[in-house]
Amino acid sequence: MNAVQLALRNLICLRPRTMGPLVAIALLLCALDLFAGSRRMQLQRVEQQAAFEQGYGHLAVLPLGGGFGTDAEAVRRLAAATPGVTLVVPRTGPTGERQRFAAYLARPEGAERALDQLAARLRDAGLHAEVRRGESLSGHYVALRDAVNAELAAAVLAMLVLAGAITFAVATVNCVERRRELAVLRAFGLPRGGLVAHVMAEALMVGLGAIVLAGGIGSFGHWAIGQCSWLGSAGVAIELEPGRVLLALLAVMSVVGAAALRPALKAAGVEVTAGLRECEV
Repeated sequence: MNAVQLALRNLICLRPRTMGPLVAIALLLCALDLFAGSRRMQLQRVEQQAAFEQGYGHLAVLPLGGGFGTDAEAVRRLAAATPGVTLVVPRTGPTGERQRFAAYLARPEGAERALDQLAARLRDAGLHAEVRRGESLSGHYVALRDAVNAELAAAVLAMLVLAGAITFAVATVNCVERRRELAVLRAFGLPRGGLVAHVMAEALMVGLGAIVLAGGIGSFGHWAIGQCSWLGSAGVAIELEPGRVLLALLAVMSVVGAAALRPALKAAGVEVTAGLRECEV
C-alpha cells in the first residue's frame, strides 16, 4: 500500500482526526461563500440604482470633449443598433446640451460584450465618443465596490490563515499521536520520502474533501435560497462561480500542503527504533 492509498484509507474510514479538519475547512469556505454572495448582492442593488434611479444606464456614451455637437444623432443611432441594447436615452445638462447617452440592455450580464461592440462601432465611424459602464459614473457605487473588494480580500486572507493553522495543528498532533504507527510503516520498508508523501497526501486529501463538501453545501444553499424568496429579499446569497471555485481549490490546496510540510518532515526525521520504543507499554 503506497502513501496515497494509506491517506485515502484514513479518509474513507472517516476517522475523527481526518474528518474534523475537513469539516472545519469546509465550514470556513461556506462562510466565505455566504459573505461574498451577500456583499455581491448589495453591490448589484447599488448597480441597479445607478442604472435606473440615477439614470446612468447599463452603458454610458460620453463625448470626448465639450459635447457631441452635430454627431449626437449618429452616436444615438449607433448605440441603438448595437446588439443587446433595447433603449437609448439622452441625458442633458443644465444648458440643454446632451452630455451623454444612457444605453439599457436586455441582458445586463452582457454589458462587457456590448461595450466592446459599441466602442468598436464608434471608433470605426470616426465619432469622438467613449463608452463606459454606467455604474462607474456613480460615486456611491465606486466607493462601495472598492470597500467590498477590500473586505473580500481580507476575508479570503483570514480564511486561508485559519485553514493553514487548522491543518498545521492537526498534522502536528497526528504525527505525535501516531509516532508508533509511522514507525511501524518505516519498519515495513516505507522510506522517509514515502512517509512525508503519506502525511502530505493525507493533508491534501483533507483540503480537497473540504472543497467538495463546501461545494455540495453551497449548491444546496443556492438552491434553497432560490426556493425561499424571503431569503433573497433579506440579502442572503451564495456566490458560486467556476473561476472563483478553481482559485479557491488552488489556494486551499497550496496552504494546506504548505502547512503540513513541516510536521511531515519532522515525523520523517524520527528514528524507527526510537518511535517503536517510545510507545511501548
